[in-house]
Amino acid sequence: MDARECELENPIELKAATEKLTLMHEASYGYTNVPQGARIRDNVGKLMTRFEKRCNKFLLMRKMAEKRKSMFDYEYLFTYSYYHELAKEAFEKLKNSNYSSLCEEARQKRGFIHRDYSYHNILYTQDGDVYIIDFDNLTYDLRVIDITSFMQKVLKRIHWDIKTGESILNWYSNISPLSKDELELIYIILLFPYRYWKTCNRYYNGKKSWSEKVFTAKLNEVISEREFYLDFIKWLEKQI
Repeated sequence: MDARECELENPIELKAATEKLTLMHEASYGYTNVPQGARIRDNVGKLMTRFEKRCNKFLLMRKMAEKRKSMFDYEYLFTYSYYHELAKEAFEKLKNSNYSSLCEEARQKRGFIHRDYSYHNILYTQDGDVYIIDFDNLTYDLRVIDITSFMQKVLKRIHWDIKTGESILNWYSNISPLSKDELELIYIILLFPYRYWKTCNRYYNGKKSWSEKVFTAKLNEVISEREFYLDFIKWLEKQI
């Protein structure tokens, strides 16, 4: 196949990639013909537990930082309380949302998500066709999990540009409309400071072999985008 990795900074290719994700979700409904030897994970209904565990980890990481007090630790201790509050707010909103109803609907539709929908798994041809590769993480779950992950990967590179975020949601909804409950869940998932949590969790749990200098730089990068991120979250909240 004569194709290359999709350039998500290009609005034309971003639109094509968003529409292809929508079509993949639509085509997946009712899929149960899993090839022999293959397995599709089932994460429907697990977001509540995931949020709770991540909220608790903020405190565990604080205890580790207080003992070690490296450059990264000082940065974490100085900033974690703000992001912890965001995480707790997201968790509370999730508990008060219609997440359980969306999960029941997802169980009936039986649709899967990609879980790693990013430029390196999206191929773009000279004719403007889009192909998705690498289905190793295929999972039964709500489609908003894919949508929010995709939005994070795109928006973090462009200072959480509101117009781009709005375009992604519109391009998706033009093919397969998102319900009010789904839009609320997208807001809640993006409200949770996942990039901050992920960077810190990798540092304290040794899941990435970077130097402390690299970890600290990545943490500062996340912190530096806070104003843009919050502006986007405030805009998104007004859409629900």
